[in-house]
Amino acid sequence: MSNQEFTKNDFKPLEAGEYLVRMNRITPKETKKGDPALSVSFEVIKKVGDTDANESKAKNRLIFDYMVLEHANPTVVEITNEKLDKIIKATGSESGLAGIDHDVKQLEKFTQLPFIAKVKVKEGTNGYADSNAITSYNVGN
Repeated sequence: MSNQEFTKNDFKPLEAGEYLVRMNRITPKETKKGDPALSVSFEVIKKVGDTDANESKAKNRLIFDYMVLEHANPTVVEITNEKLDKIIKATGSESGLAGIDHDVKQLEKFTQLPFIAKVKVKEGTNGYADSNAITSYNVGN
């Protein structure tokens, strides 16, 4: 099958489990209300337990997350800050988000650094298909 030929199965969610991933893209966005946010994608290197990353069925799959940076509800911002802190620490930086003075523009330096993510299958709603979500971030390579 060529790269341009896709089947319906290509976008089924990955099975729940642990994957070696790397943050590969961070795109500034705005919510519908105009609050700053980030669209973050994580590229799968391999499923933990696969011996050869090049043979892993999960290789190059993407998992997406959307993180709101400013919001009227402080809990929303707190959740984003906790995620970003855990991601940075998972890449090996012990100081986490505080180490970059909470400056999300510096997140780019953590792209391409591998870590282990625990992934779940999130049931689709409102006409959207099932998808993946990362539930935890752990140091690993």
